[in-house]
Amino acid sequence: MTPPPAGLQVLITQHQGGGSGAVTSTLHLAIGLARQGVGVRLVCPPDSPLEAAARAAGLEVHPIPLARQHRFANARVLAALMARYPVDLVNPQSSRDRQALLWLGLRGRLEVPLVITRRSFRPSSLLEAWIAGRVAARGIAVIETVAAALEARGVPRRKLVVVHNGLIAERVDVPVDAAAVEAWRARIGWEPGRRTIGVVARPKDQAVVVRALQRVDTPVRLVLAGVDGGTARRLGRRVPDRHAVVALPFDPAIRPLYELLDVVLHPSRWEGLPQALLEAMALGKPVVA
Repeated sequence: MTPPPAGLQVLITQHQGGGSGAVTSTLHLAIGLARQGVGVRLVCPPDSPLEAAARAAGLEVHPIPLARQHRFANARVLAALMARYPVDLVNPQSSRDRQALLWLGLRGRLEVPLVITRRSFRPSSLLEAWIAGRVAARGIAVIETVAAALEARGVPRRKLVVVHNGLIAERVDVPVDAAAVEAWRARIGWEPGRRTIGVVARPKDQAVVVRALQRVDTPVRLVLAGVDGGTARRLGRRVPDRHAVVALPFDPAIRPLYELLDVVLHPSRWEGLPQALLEAMALGKPVVA
């Protein structure tokens, strides 16, 4: 690997605060760059799990709430931050910050290269894709098919680079004690005679899995790790009595749950190369995605 230029300062932005693979990837990208000697400034939501983890890792954190559908206000806040704390490159990792920074670039108010990271197929508008193709210096896609989707929306191929999402080994290569597994058994109501399948993700297309249970004769326990109780109750109305559905809020200490899952599912129509799948495969779990 070519070492980064001495004294390089990078601003990484992320409007989400926790509970997603994108946030995990953003955090560990920032930590990895800092370990390589890059000066990293991280924008993230205040009082969020991401802020706490970034501070614990010794990163320079700027807690800024980026409001939904307020790209102009978000742009002003980010412009003021860069005026006060100059950087050599800015890398948005999520939609609200990306839209705000593209607006700054379109207005000629972004004086440093803009490198956009895209993890999903979730389509941008044709206008946003057109602006990105002209304003951004580079577009990073986590898998080739995401790059192809961006190119189809008008981003020039010469500006696209594929950098595959990587497994964060320290999240899976950890000892799991019997007490932690037993606690998770109690949380999900585990039964030895019932197969346990799970979705470890914030709300995606979990309804697809629930509908599919109507065609599954073998009684299973479906664990939805990362969704709220209201979502689970709404989905659970469609589940035949022979099955059970358990919903759990996001929990960063998810590793012991994998010990109890026979199959890991990832029902999403727009993901490129999600952390949850990489983790499940690294742990030798059968995956349906």
